[in-house]
Amino acid sequence: MRKIFNNFTKNPKDDILSGITVSLAMIPEVVAFAFVIGIDPLVALSGAFMIGLITALFGGRPGLISATAPAAP
Repeated sequence: MRKIFNNFTKNPKDDILSGITVSLAMIPEVVAFAFVIGIDPLVALSGAFMIGLITALFGGRPGLISATAPAAP
C-alpha cells in the first residue's frame, strides 16, 4: 500500500491533511460566493466538490485553481 502512495506523493500524511484543510476552508468561501451570485449554496457546494473530485481523479497542477471558490459556480 505504501508503494502505491509513493507513486503519487512523497508524503501522503501532509497531502491528506492539506486536502482536509482546503476542503474546510472552501465551505464558507463557496457559500459566500453563492449568496453574491444568487444561487442556492448547496448547488455551489456540489459544484465545488465535483470540480475537486474531477481534479483529484484526473490530476492537475498546484496552480490550476487559484482558490477554492472559483471552481464552484
